[in-house]
Amino acid sequence: MELGLKGRTAVIIGGSMGIGKAAARSLAAEGVNLVLLARGKENLDKAAGEIARESGVEVVAIPTN
Repeated sequence: MELGLKGRTAVIIGGSMGIGKAAARSLAAEGVNLVLLARGKENLDKAAGEIARESGVEVVAIPTN
């Protein structure tokens, strides 16, 4: 589905797993660049790497509390 979001940037809170990660993957599939925020640096970096490889979009991971 084309949502017209390609090239935009989204900030995803809780982007390292669960619903946040699923939302990030869906947006990345539409060509949206991502800023992922979550507490666990290890899971966050892993999720960012997976999504970037799968979709080819720019993904920035920021550990935050």
